[in-house]
Amino acid sequence: AQSVRTWKACLRQDQSAQMEGGAMQTFRKCFDMLLSKGVTGEAIGKAVAAQEVELVLTAHPTEAQRRTIVRKHQRIVQYLGELDKKDTLTPGEITDIKGLIGQEQLSCWRTSSVRRAKPSPEGEARNGMLVVEETLWDAVPLHYRRLDRALARIGQPPVPYDASIIKIASWMGGDRDGNPNVTSKVTMKVMTLMRCRAAQLYKEEVDKLLFELSHTGPITKEMRDYVNEL
Repeated sequence: AQSVRTWKACLRQDQSAQMEGGAMQTFRKCFDMLLSKGVTGEAIGKAVAAQEVELVLTAHPTEAQRRTIVRKHQRIVQYLGELDKKDTLTPGEITDIKGLIGQEQLSCWRTSSVRRAKPSPEGEARNGMLVVEETLWDAVPLHYRRLDRALARIGQPPVPYDASIIKIASWMGGDRDGNPNVTSKVTMKVMTLMRCRAAQLYKEEVDKLLFELSHTGPITKEMRDYVNEL
């Protein structure tokens, strides 16, 4: 319950900041401030494209909360967010959402909330992948789109496709100096696990594109040449 309250409080703070528009950390206000100080739009665009931010995921052996419980709490927070829009929902939809919240609560009460055994390096890696799948996989592209909109507003092109501003790294399965259970075989196994999961995530996105890019007819020479190169 405490986790749900914490996540819900953070969600409300984020929504409040977005509605008030008072956060000075927005790209729009940051770029406006730089322009007012004489920095050109072109310089801003080049600086943005040259940025490199590396997010390193790690794990701690005292982490006891199970992935199962984390997912249930996330769904409860999602349902509570939908319930906040009750003014636009029908009575039936409100009843359905409350029923879903009750189901998740009952399931949480009947599920052990902590691990009874120390997680293996492979288990830590799976927990780390949950962060990527549930948060970073959507948040990083959203970050790029916000940058593109802010750059377009000052007359600059979007972030180049080959620019890798944000990179994701991980210590999990590779911290041989801090975890005696991590061997070269464990590291290789964890790397294979993460590569396979990343490939699956990309496959799911490609499957979506198969339905989104449904146009038929002739294609441009540039697109045909690019497809041939692939």
